[in-house]
Amino acid sequence: MPLPPRSRRRAKRRDRRSLGFWRWPWALRQAQSLQPNRLRRLTPSPPQASGLEWSVGYGLLLIAMFLCVVLSPQGRSLVQLATAPLRQWTNLLPEPSRPVRDLFTSVEALGVVAIGHAEGNLTVEGEQTSLYWGHTDPGNFRRNQGWCSDQGRGGGNVELADHKCLERVQQRLDLILEDLKAAGLEPDNEPLAFVNMVDLYNQASPWVSRQFPAKYAQAQQTGKTGETAIVWARVEAFRRKGKIDASGLIGICRRERRPVSDWDCVAQDQRRRARAIARVLATADTKPVTSTQPTYILPTQGTLSQGFNRYHTGLDIANAEGTIVVAAANGVVEFAAWDQNGLGYAVMVRHPDGSQTVYGHHRKLWVSAGEQVEQGQAIAEMGSTGNSTGPHLHFEIHRQGQAVDPSQWLGEMVAGSW
Repeated sequence: MPLPPRSRRRAKRRDRRSLGFWRWPWALRQAQSLQPNRLRRLTPSPPQASGLEWSVGYGLLLIAMFLCVVLSPQGRSLVQLATAPLRQWTNLLPEPSRPVRDLFTSVEALGVVAIGHAEGNLTVEGEQTSLYWGHTDPGNFRRNQGWCSDQGRGGGNVELADHKCLERVQQRLDLILEDLKAAGLEPDNEPLAFVNMVDLYNQASPWVSRQFPAKYAQAQQTGKTGETAIVWARVEAFRRKGKIDASGLIGICRRERRPVSDWDCVAQDQRRRARAIARVLATADTKPVTSTQPTYILPTQGTLSQGFNRYHTGLDIANAEGTIVVAAANGVVEFAAWDQNGLGYAVMVRHPDGSQTVYGHHRKLWVSAGEQVEQGQAIAEMGSTGNSTGPHLHFEIHRQGQAVDPSQWLGEMVAGSW
């Protein structure tokens, strides 16, 4: 039985709904919107370089360009020009000092010789004296032998005594270095103080040597320098409960009836030992230790009018006013101006190994501070400025912060003139 017209229309609509025909505009829109996404998923995209890959690439390119520039003659010239101020500045820095530990590496080491010389058992050159083989200690009347005046460790065998003494000192080095640093001192820059402290440890009770760094720092703070500071600190290191506690040394002075105080009695012995140590360490300065060790030349022509001594820390070379003065070695000019301490117009040059040369009393300066000078280069004209009685050059050499006799570095002098 056929459906009525209205029912047929409803059935036809149901058929369309079941097929989804009535939703075709929406389905078409959805298909269109999804199509690009499908294409993107199905179509392979070209590989993309990561940020790291680009950075590496650009870095290699820049390195290659830099090498091409630097390796070219023009590039090398530009680099030398750009780094000239840095090289000039680094020339002002002193040569790194050698570790003071090296002074006690063996029984032939310089520190061992210094203490042996202070004991009277070795010469400055390290040769054995008659006391080395055995002598009676004037303080405690015990038998001593070996470089350190050993009193029993060797059991009568002098070679064993030497090695036992060295082992004892080496075991003490770490504490000695720590004590010096705790007092604000840099051991590698204070070899003289370091060896004097080791010598005190060898000579007296450990508490004496441990007091030395603070006493030495105190001496420097109160204006004492050089031997004066060393001796003062050595004597004060014996102070305990307000008194100088050095019964052995004081007993010697009393037996010999020396009319001195306890302090002066101990100072006499400490000064003798400090000077012996200084003599040995000074021998290290007479031997070239590095390739940068300068060879000084005579800075001018003339007649030696005054030599080096305790009160005159240089050489005076007299000649006519205007005589050329040259640099004694390569270096950098640290000072070129009027000196307020009596040298008048003066020049100071620092050399690659940290030493300095000083030239005074000029009438005219040819260089300025910061300028690089070569050995033999004219730096001034001789004059009579400052505290001077006539035209001459006052010439000094400073090594490790102290003035040394220039004649020992300039070679032989002929009859007081050149």
